[in-house]
Amino acid sequence: MRIALDDTDSKNGMCTTYLATLLCERLGAGGTHHVAFRVDDFETQKKWHAELRKAGLHVSGLIDRFWFRSIYFRVSNGILFEIATDGPGFAVDEDPDALGEKLVLPPFLENRRQQIEAGLTPIGEGA
Repeated sequence: MRIALDDTDSKNGMCTTYLATLLCERLGAGGTHHVAFRVDDFETQKKWHAELRKAGLHVSGLIDRFWFRSIYFRVSNGILFEIATDGPGFAVDEDPDALGEKLVLPPFLENRRQQIEAGLTPIGEGA
């Protein structure tokens, strides 16, 4: 399966084509859960949503992930594709110099913090 995504709306005016050759979906170790592509903004994402639907694909509605917005679709081999916006970005709720130092959850998961943290294995210093 080959899929080509042509982003001609990039800020620098360059046209970038992404090609991926993928086997059929297989979850688990060594499998592909999803392939993500980025777009600059919501307007570009809306254009992709329209183009994918015009091509006959079922496309999810907009999913607000707090740090970015995503749309999802599958192709005939079952692989899940995501098109995500750059913004608003991970610095929306923490200092960019401290990114990755602590577990930060989006507001809609904060009420599950204790449950989520209980399922994590701590990573040692310098790991």
